[in-house]
Amino acid sequence: MPESCLDIFWAEVQRLSYDYTGNRTIRRDAFRDPFLVITGHGLKLFTKRDTFSLARNDFLRHLNQCFDFNAEQIPTKDCWVDLGMEDTPVSAEDPSRGVTLMWKLHCLDNWVRKFACPDHDSELIETCRYHWALIRDSGSASVELRQTNSLRRNGGIAYNKAYNVNKEMFATPFKGYSPFQNSQLEALGYSQELLERWYSINSTKGMRPDAAKRRQLLEAYTTTKRRLSSTLRDSKNENYGVRQEYRITMELLRALDEGDVDAVELPASSVADGQGAADGAAHTPYWVLPTNEVNAFAAAEINRWLFGLEVIIGRVSAGYDGRPAASQEEQLINGVMVSALVRVLRMSTGTDPSSHPSMWLGERREREREESDASDKDVERERSQR
Repeated sequence: MPESCLDIFWAEVQRLSYDYTGNRTIRRDAFRDPFLVITGHGLKLFTKRDTFSLARNDFLRHLNQCFDFNAEQIPTKDCWVDLGMEDTPVSAEDPSRGVTLMWKLHCLDNWVRKFACPDHDSELIETCRYHWALIRDSGSASVELRQTNSLRRNGGIAYNKAYNVNKEMFATPFKGYSPFQNSQLEALGYSQELLERWYSINSTKGMRPDAAKRRQLLEAYTTTKRRLSSTLRDSKNENYGVRQEYRITMELLRALDEGDVDAVELPASSVADGQGAADGAAHTPYWVLPTNEVNAFAAAEINRWLFGLEVIIGRVSAGYDGRPAASQEEQLINGVMVSALVRVLRMSTGTDPSSHPSMWLGERREREREESDASDKDVERERSQR
């Protein structure tokens, strides 16, 4: 909408809101005192700077240039901004060799606890943990503070997350959409004939699927595999850091000083698990790994599920060795495993395992981390020697 039309548009909105007379279900004053909600997703990327004060000043300057930012009209306690901080690796030995930073989940667990309500018996937070490649020790975490949490009510902190930047490799143009998320891929274990019968029975209008429905699903599946493969292969020399994002009020953003903004810190009490600093060095909450090794591990993790999936998909049709096509009963049995493998692939490439309760027998559990005298630094030193 052209800027010259905004005043006319907003005046008309206000007039309609006050002229509304109501009806049996909606009060006449239900739409009065309207306010505008402005979203600026990705705006923080335009003002990335090396220090917090520079980033804040440039962001506020950019905001004032884009909007008539009248402090009297905009409630700073209900105006939220995302503050992001990123550690970016640089390979000193070989600039062409990619380096990837990976959050340690046990460190993020300590980070999450920092947002528990300090004056209440309950933590008053909701957390999610995302396991990278389905492993136990690395991934991402997010924490939302409930309305009754004093750090949100009085402190101006609403939602925070910490994640590995290399997750963006699998991102799609559609936000929130991950590989293998198309639920129809779970039908790859069934023949075109069986798919057509289900459509005709379950459709209220007796509609049938496209005659090439199964071939279309296979093409979508193959395209997903090809995209993941090329992404992992072509990014082995890239650098990927770790990022933190904090959703805070404008009031808090203005009140913060340079010294108030720190990276994730590991409380001293958690060093006892054997993952603490060695030789007096500061503990880092992430591992520093060669990108080619990280990508190779991710490829192997994906391939082990793809192998089983493709064996079952291949059973639908007759084999070149004379093996007959799977019967309808066999397809129904195999279809359950296809669904499970597709969901495992979905979890492995980016979603929260807890969002798939059907995959767990009872309550989902994780193996305990073993006590060890070796520190992360010792492990990294041994890797560099190899």
